[in-house]
Amino acid sequence: MSRTSLAWLRILTIHAGVILILLLLAAPLAAQRPAPGTPESDPNDPANQDKANKADMRNREFLMGNSRKPIRRATWGPEAAMLPQITEDFEKIQLVDKELMTAVFAHDVVDPRQIMKATADIEKRAARLITNLAFPKPDKLKETPTATQEKADLRLALAKLDGSIVSFVNNPIFQTDRKVVNAERATKVSTDLMTVVKLSGSIRRQAEALARVQKRP
Repeated sequence: MSRTSLAWLRILTIHAGVILILLLLAAPLAAQRPAPGTPESDPNDPANQDKANKADMRNREFLMGNSRKPIRRATWGPEAAMLPQITEDFEKIQLVDKELMTAVFAHDVVDPRQIMKATADIEKRAARLITNLAFPKPDKLKETPTATQEKADLRLALAKLDGSIVSFVNNPIFQTDRKVVNAERATKVSTDLMTVVKLSGSIRRQAEALARVQKRP
């Protein structure tokens, strides 16, 4: 065989080896890609629900972090000494609410005792936040029908409670370090917290009534 033929043979052998290596590397990469319709792309899959819950908690933690520096103005606003208590209540009111909403709406568990305990905690923390934040209060709180007035089940009242807590947490006043405070946003903080106090108290009383009915023989 001539030298030219041997050279071409070596080149072809090298190319074949390179192609084989590329194919071997591509195989595991292809295996890692989830096929359409698999559990990895199914939003109802428990693993994906867990990822979504963790992402939701990260978002809430971001808001919690921003709440550590509530804005103060000369005439109103939180004192520096109150910041640790404000931070704790801001975090806990969200966690208790999330646990309660998960039990009722995700797991379909309406436990009067759990509802009584959770709403009592939420009511206490919301009332304390109103005092410690010391933001201006509305001239008149908009009438919010209670669960008893509406003659509705607890789920509707709990959904409204969650909506008020979410509105409070997402107030832009907790997401800025501006020295100039927006009075309207500050008043909205108080409005949402006052609504939370009212709704949580109403729900707690209705849960107590439901617990008494369930104890009857």
